[in-house]
Amino acid sequence: MSGHDSDIPDLEEILRSASDSEIISSVYGAVEDAYGYDRIVSWNEDVPLTCRVIGHVVSTSWYLLGEGYARLFNLKCNHEAFVECFRIVGLDGIADMVRSDIEVVGPEVLGDTDKIIEKYGSWNDFENFCSGSEDMFMEHEKEIRERIVAFIKENLSELRSIGPAVWHKLQARRNRAHSTSS
Repeated sequence: MSGHDSDIPDLEEILRSASDSEIISSVYGAVEDAYGYDRIVSWNEDVPLTCRVIGHVVSTSWYLLGEGYARLFNLKCNHEAFVECFRIVGLDGIADMVRSDIEVVGPEVLGDTDKIIEKYGSWNDFENFCSGSEDMFMEHEKEIRERIVAFIKENLSELRSIGPAVWHKLQARRNRAHSTSS
C-alpha cells in the first residue's frame, strides 16, 4: 500500500484479522485522537454516542485496571456515563455494581481528593474501602473486553469516519510488536 487513505481497506476488513486487544487499542486510539480524552470522559454530546461509549468504557476500564478503583473515582469525569456505557454494551451487572458504588462512595465526592479524604479519613482508608469492588470488577475483565469488541463490530457503520485512523493505529501497533520481537 502506498499509504494513501484511498488504499486503506474497509473497516470490517481491517478488523477481521485483528485480535481483540488490537481492535480495542486501535479503535480507542483513533476515537481519542479524533475527539480528545477530555471530551469523551466529560460525555460531550458533540462526540458521537458510539465513540463516547467506546472511549469511556476503554479509558476508564484501563485506568481502573492499571490504577485501581479508588483512583477511578478520583478522576474528573462523568462517572454516571460510565454506568450508562456498561448498560449500552450489555453489561448490566457491572453497571449495577458501579452504580451502587457511586451511591455508597457519594456522588458529591467523586473527582475531588480533598472531599474523599474528608469523608473517608485518609486516602488509604478510601483505597481499602474500594478494594472489594475493585476485585469484583477485575473478575469481569474478560467479559468487558469481549463486550466492547462486540459493540465495536456491531457499530462499524458509525465508525467509518475514523477507519483510516484505525488502520494506521493497527499498523503502528503491529510494527512496534514486530520490531520488539526481532
